[in-house]
Amino acid sequence: MAMNNQPASTDGSTTSLAEMLTITVFEINGHSLVTGLLWEKLDKPRSFMSEARTKGKEYGMDIVAIRDTTTVTQAGFAPKNRGAYKGMYSFAHVMADILGDNCLAVFALPDERYALFAILDGGIVPGSDQVGDRETIENKQNELRNLVGGTSHRWKRLIAPEGFSLSDETLSLEDIITPRVLKRAQQLKQLTFGLSRSELTKVVGAVAIVVMVAGIAMYLVHRHRAAVLLEQQLRAQQDAINTAKAMAVAAAGMQHAAQLAHPWATMATVDDTLDACLPKLRQFPLSLGGWVLDNAKCQSAGTFGAIYKRMGTQTVEDFKAAVMARYHAPAVILDGGDAGGVGGSYPAAAGSDEKLPSDQDAKDQFNTQFQALGIAAPLTLVPVTPPPPGQKDPPPVPDWKTYTYTIKTELTPTAVFAGVPHDGLRITEVAEAFDATAAKLTWTFTGDQYAR
Repeated sequence: MAMNNQPASTDGSTTSLAEMLTITVFEINGHSLVTGLLWEKLDKPRSFMSEARTKGKEYGMDIVAIRDTTTVTQAGFAPKNRGAYKGMYSFAHVMADILGDNCLAVFALPDERYALFAILDGGIVPGSDQVGDRETIENKQNELRNLVGGTSHRWKRLIAPEGFSLSDETLSLEDIITPRVLKRAQQLKQLTFGLSRSELTKVVGAVAIVVMVAGIAMYLVHRHRAAVLLEQQLRAQQDAINTAKAMAVAAAGMQHAAQLAHPWATMATVDDTLDACLPKLRQFPLSLGGWVLDNAKCQSAGTFGAIYKRMGTQTVEDFKAAVMARYHAPAVILDGGDAGGVGGSYPAAAGSDEKLPSDQDAKDQFNTQFQALGIAAPLTLVPVTPPPPGQKDPPPVPDWKTYTYTIKTELTPTAVFAGVPHDGLRITEVAEAFDATAAKLTWTFTGDQYAR
């Protein structure tokens, strides 16, 4: 995904995806071409426009380019207030139709800037659709070339102007972008949010499975993203959360169970956790200094971050320089120089001391939600340790039950938690893991369900 040089800061402020895009329009042979779109794979070939509308609404985008082939369906999103308008041509879509399935290309523009494009195994590579000066584009070109190192993927064509370090052939946009190659399908379209009449009829007729339909419609592959935190700090923060829970449950000195502190009352709600964490996780770039995103985490207690792994010949200094340039903060290098990251925090939201559901209702509601989504999410009861026999003034025993859960899925967080009642439910950590080879994003959620 193309980003500007100033993502959300580590002080808790956030930047929308639309604001992070660098949209550029240039003209070749009298035709306006747009770069900088947010490219994503669409997973529902029979209703890809509905899926594109859902994602566009989530991201705050108004314009889309749809590329539908026999092997992949992709959407490139853009906000129209940044210069991209209906009827203009998507540069990446045009190049994908012209250059084939495995091509890394750079083209000189008339104003001494350069346009970059990459397609791998038939799919436009997110973050490769951009315009910049020579240094920026040549660095990005090298990152993309190194990204496939050590994998089964291969670039069949390497195109760049003469003088670039990576150039098997040189092509001119003026020579290849002609009226003969331009097609209506390559033009940007206006996104229409909401459902058509036929789609609405189907939804109304399927009220019993509306939650599952909403979950499928909100599939998300990868996200793009901001400040990062070290793996060790995340583990330490989780230990602190667990310690705080144990102290609250023990509450030594209380006279009876009603006086025990309720741990859920000091923990952010499900909605507050997702509202705080998702914008931060979406802002992490897939590649930083040529190093590739491995995993990212956000905790409800107010910490978030990501770990990057070294790829190809990219060095520690490459990563440190990229981190300093992007975040104005030093990087920390891990695993003997093969992993690294930087850290950030945000103000944690206050909790809610709501009335808890009954034990059976909590389990039934929780299980029903995730059975409908096809997700394995067992609840594990946390046992209460009784006081030693004969102890004088033993601490009171909690009058509630605590269950823990761990959920692993490719569904988006908002889809996962859309249907389950939130009373007594808490998320302690939202984590994502990126598989660069498969271009797949997997989410893991850990948390607690409290019941009476």
